[in-house]
Amino acid sequence: MKKICEILELENNIYQIKGKDKGSHSYLLKGDFKNILIDSGLDKNFHKLQNSLLKLGIKIRDIDIVINTHEHFDHIGANRYFQDYALIAAHRLAATKITLEDKCVTLYKPGDMNELPQRVHLWLENGFRFDLGNSTLEIIHTPGHTSGSICIYERTQKILFTGDTLFAGGTLSYMKHSR
Repeated sequence: MKKICEILELENNIYQIKGKDKGSHSYLLKGDFKNILIDSGLDKNFHKLQNSLLKLGIKIRDIDIVINTHEHFDHIGANRYFQDYALIAAHRLAATKITLEDKCVTLYKPGDMNELPQRVHLWLENGFRFDLGNSTLEIIHTPGHTSGSICIYERTQKILFTGDTLFAGGTLSYMKHSR
């Protein structure tokens, strides 16, 4: 693994871009056919994300698809900077809450919501696959942290992107159980 500032190369053409100020990490997968960004992070961290992508030779317009692991603001906040150039993808339950601007679920507070409405172009289901040419991603619906949470399995390198379903160190996120 090679570290460049706040960028960590996990495997060949797979990078982690560290989040800042409680923002989620973002992951760039440079494919033969498509470039995918997993989670755009906080809106206020967009310029840091953009600079990190530029260090990797990627412009905003070079991102073909942004996949959101769930609908919380720290994972979808910078989507608006990509939605005119890239397809925004989320599980259908997350997509509903994002497009309806359900602030109770997305956890946006007054002043956090952007003027532009957030769009979701691809409403994902369990088992949906993305072919990047050099790798394949499979969507696994993992409700718990939110009803629209997903994990993304990269088949070639056998990497699982868990969003907030599982935190570093193997800790599960808080899940409310009902009886």
